[in-house]
Amino acid sequence: MSGPLVLPLPGPAMDVIAILAGMQDQLDELATLVAGQQTAIVSLRAALRAATGAPRG
Repeated sequence: MSGPLVLPLPGPAMDVIAILAGMQDQLDELATLVAGQQTAIVSLRAALRAATGAPRG
């Protein structure tokens, strides 16, 4: 047997699938940005502790 097991749906259903795929891409980008910001925050806090001699916490 060849070809897809599930045939793509024409019309509005495909539009919804495309919208959801685009939203997933945006969520993935946002998660990457948030992770980068969290890394920056951790680095800044460590630098601040080192500069001020403040204890961790």
